[in-house]
Amino acid sequence: MLPPPTSYICYYGPGQLKKLGRVDWAILQAGHYTPADLDWLNARKTLTFAYLSVGEEPMGGQKEGAVWHLRTADLVAPQQIINEQWRTAYVDCRSEAWQTYLLAEVIPILRAQGFKGLFLDTLDVQESFPETRPGVIQLLQRMRDTFPDLHLIANRGFSVLDEIAPLVDAFLFESYSSYHQGDMCEPWPVEDQAWLTLQAVRLQATGLPILALDYANPDQPELIKYAHGRARAAGFIPYVTNWALDIIQ
Repeated sequence: MLPPPTSYICYYGPGQLKKLGRVDWAILQAGHYTPADLDWLNARKTLTFAYLSVGEEPMGGQKEGAVWHLRTADLVAPQQIINEQWRTAYVDCRSEAWQTYLLAEVIPILRAQGFKGLFLDTLDVQESFPETRPGVIQLLQRMRDTFPDLHLIANRGFSVLDEIAPLVDAFLFESYSSYHQGDMCEPWPVEDQAWLTLQAVRLQATGLPILALDYANPDQPELIKYAHGRARAAGFIPYVTNWALDIIQ
């Protein structure tokens, strides 16, 4: 089992190597870092994870040095359902072509670049499209089988938690205490607390390290303090950042 970190950063901007080198784990956007950067971080015992979207793909198909041409057959639905907030298309993880693209093209590039793990985002598309659920589980199983040396962090994935918990090394609970709408960050209202607590208990039961990622702007010190305290009380490792994840605070 991968030992839990005492600290971590989730940062999608460039640079900041000195700050990144002070934490145990760093979740990064691969395109901002060279192999020399990653060697520097790895030499300082900062375990580096590359962001990887599992269930969504930017419209236009550019991804970390490889090119994916979106096809109707690879999307969740023929009408090419789009996530308007991020301008991404929902990909059907049952697609053999999509799985092969990630396993044979994208992940080898990230691994060769020097990343020691993957941060698996957008696992929850199948909550809206349950017919795709088997594909998410199969894809993670294939990742684990194909790249046993890579560490895997799953972002949420609550509706497949029981199936994927044996396949990953840690979970990240995004928006555990706060959320954002655009650049506005707020604590969750009371009526949402019961569901959040239930998911926290389920994650705790896995026995895996749990990271909490919450949102607050630099001018919201009380919200930052609240999110840190709530995560620590649950036994989670906290990190609080702005909505764009492009500052370290």
